[in-house]
Amino acid sequence: MLFAVCVIAVLNLYLGFVVAIRLGYGPPNVAAAWQVWLGETFVGGHHSEADGKFDISNLTISEEDLNSLLDEDPEEDILEDAMQDEFSLGDSTDGSGPAEANDEILFDPNAPENWELNEKFVETSVLKLNIAMMKSGARAMEIDSRLRACDTPDLEIIRTCAGLLKEDCETYLTEQEEATEKIRDRLEEFGELKSLAEDIELSNMEQAAQIETTLNNLAFMDLESDLEAAKSRLLEELSNLREARHKLRDGQDMVFLKIAKSENRMDQIHKALFHDRLTGVRSHVGLEATIHEWWESGKQKTSQMSAALFDMDAFSDVNKLHGPAIGDKILADIGQFIDNRIGSGDLLGRYAGQRFMLVTLDKGPRASTKDAEFIRQSVERTIFEADGVGFNLTMCGGYTEIKPEDTPQEFMERLEMSMKKAKTKGPNHAFFHGGRDPEIVQSPDLRAVDRRVKLSRD
Repeated sequence: MLFAVCVIAVLNLYLGFVVAIRLGYGPPNVAAAWQVWLGETFVGGHHSEADGKFDISNLTISEEDLNSLLDEDPEEDILEDAMQDEFSLGDSTDGSGPAEANDEILFDPNAPENWELNEKFVETSVLKLNIAMMKSGARAMEIDSRLRACDTPDLEIIRTCAGLLKEDCETYLTEQEEATEKIRDRLEEFGELKSLAEDIELSNMEQAAQIETTLNNLAFMDLESDLEAAKSRLLEELSNLREARHKLRDGQDMVFLKIAKSENRMDQIHKALFHDRLTGVRSHVGLEATIHEWWESGKQKTSQMSAALFDMDAFSDVNKLHGPAIGDKILADIGQFIDNRIGSGDLLGRYAGQRFMLVTLDKGPRASTKDAEFIRQSVERTIFEADGVGFNLTMCGGYTEIKPEDTPQEFMERLEMSMKKAKTKGPNHAFFHGGRDPEIVQSPDLRAVDRRVKLSRD
């Protein structure tokens, strides 16, 4: 009887393991599964029959790989949530407020930090730096929510939040320094990737400077004489850190893409990295990887294409006045609104922060510009409501036609030039780049959609 029970248990375990693999939650084959079962950490490379080892030369690290390597506590979901919400490589990006992380993250002895130097060292260093940033972002979101939840702040709440913010800043600086030191010590070994390693170090120095400024401000901040003023000061410091964190995140995204392009690995980026969980559309990595795929197949020569770049105006004011949770809800709403307005073959993604990029197929520049202006006017006519207060937002637009001979870099540069012109002109403007210089778009009232969107922090 006992033998039968054991046999059934083993069969159930084996079948569950195989099903998990087939659904994408484990190693790609049974041989690799047995390697894991026997205690050999599988990272996602190719198995070599000759020597029984895995070849990591073609490895592209996914968020699932990182979760298995870096988070050994099954009850602690902060790393997974933060990676999907705060980090654009897993994207991303702005989190919707994952729980506070207090547990120590344990590192496997076979984790990327212990690999010999190769083309993956910069990539894994970027990921390790962003993990520290993600955890800090999650803790900052929790502090922000605590402060905004108290309409009438008391001294205990103010002191607690100030102490938590100080602790978070100090923790982040320590984790960041440990990660950047590994790069700094081996900078001369990077070869062609040395400039990317230097970019990583420079961007982290800028981030560290903002954190040190916040720590200095906290040290001299009067927390007792005016509690409302103290609350406002703490929220302001959290906002400054958030903006610095997003700038760093976008910069790290660009480093990741530069690495993938320099190694001709754009077509090997894990599909899980294509998705921006906050908005439900493509991440920046997903945008560039899809465009790369289109160009490799020659799609730009067989389909008429146009591109639009949207950028929310004064969006940092929304985060300061209503908090990042409300700001995230607005971005999610706008992302879904645009997604519902475009064709099934069109490409939409979160280009960076509060920017969205749209590539339309089988439409001329006039029709595409009209559609883009309809979207822009619809956002202008949307009333967002938070804490019982209604407000409007606007966004600028940069548009261009994609020509058959264009490279992705060329049409993206035209989009950026158009957006720069629009931002210089002022809020709620759009420019079209026809090949020479960007020209202002003077569109009539397109009878855009009137909407009212109620937002909550839940």
